[in-house]
Amino acid sequence: MVAAIRAAMPGIRVTLLERQNRIGKKLLLTGSGRCNLTNREMHEDFYLTDEVERLKKILDAYSLCEEDLWKDLGLLTKEKNSCVYPLSGQAATVLNCLRLKLEEKGVVIRTDYEAGYIKKQNDRFVIETVEHKEKISADAVILACGGMSGVYDEQYKNGYALCKQLGHHILPCDPALVQTICVGDYFKGISGIRTDVRISLLLDDIVTATEDGELQITDQGLSGIAVFQLTRYLGEAFRAGRQACFLLNFIPYMKRDEWNRMMVSRRERMKHRSAEDFFTGILHKNLITMLLKSQNIAPGKNIDTVSEQDFQTLLDRFQCFRVKVKQLNDYRHAQISTGGVPLAEVDDTLTSTLVEHLYLTGEMLNVAGACGGYNLHFAAATGYLAGRSAAVSLQ
Repeated sequence: MVAAIRAAMPGIRVTLLERQNRIGKKLLLTGSGRCNLTNREMHEDFYLTDEVERLKKILDAYSLCEEDLWKDLGLLTKEKNSCVYPLSGQAATVLNCLRLKLEEKGVVIRTDYEAGYIKKQNDRFVIETVEHKEKISADAVILACGGMSGVYDEQYKNGYALCKQLGHHILPCDPALVQTICVGDYFKGISGIRTDVRISLLLDDIVTATEDGELQITDQGLSGIAVFQLTRYLGEAFRAGRQACFLLNFIPYMKRDEWNRMMVSRRERMKHRSAEDFFTGILHKNLITMLLKSQNIAPGKNIDTVSEQDFQTLLDRFQCFRVKVKQLNDYRHAQISTGGVPLAEVDDTLTSTLVEHLYLTGEMLNVAGACGGYNLHFAAATGYLAGRSAAVSLQ
């Protein structure tokens, strides 16, 4: 939508082809319906990609235009913890602003149009539906089909098949910003618990990344923002045959020696308590029970009768609880997908380096942003720059 709006300059006719029955369906789901548009802390380090320098140039170029875009749309925003949302707090407001601007720009919108084939003939593109019922001819094409997240059927690989038809390569795709399925029965019966943690991802016992944030326990494993951020590394790791583990610190605000001193002192004062009651007031009751059982300590066992070695090992588990990750949840539950067209196959203006007057945007490219508005920001940035580039090239 942003690409179409920016491309629709005087003398240029823009047609937006949408596979679904209306535009912006996925936008309505973003940010739990609140639409986290961007983040004030914008930097290339919040993304994973194959071309960091190119990504930086794209982000820098869009930073000069971003405020003009939202102002032109008439969209007012608000900020919370560096995240930027529409002032209304509704994703529908963003969609309505985009829709109205598309109308004002005279963009022709064709819904239920499933493009299945594309080729270049005599310096023009020919786009054809899957059923071969209709063909459309164009001087330039912007592919803004998204990634694999939310795609339930293998035939709907969005624009990747079209990219291949035009000679582009596709890096393997994986779900990301998604729940994980873990090994073990630790989490049975305690699904739904949320707690703040420090969580590290270990690949073959090497710490790859660490996040602070909320952890959510599910029937099958772990979820929550902190986990989501780390899942961007997992798809490639699993395909390489690497072993993945999460290291959970349920007491992230204390150093190990401080935590140990506090618990030793507490044990002297509360030696009459059961193990479960001893830790009451520190974590959720069911989390305490889980940690005790992982150490084969009965919740009703008197804390004073727990051996010194077992007590120290138990304290370690509160700050260093290891969980093996079995797999990622599927695309239906993922916010984004990793992989796609290498960023190296477009230039700084999102123009294809292989096909003249072809432009690629957003999640189709191998750029995976963190939670917090980074993926919508990249979508708008690439759409804006691609639309501008297409219009300038045709003028």
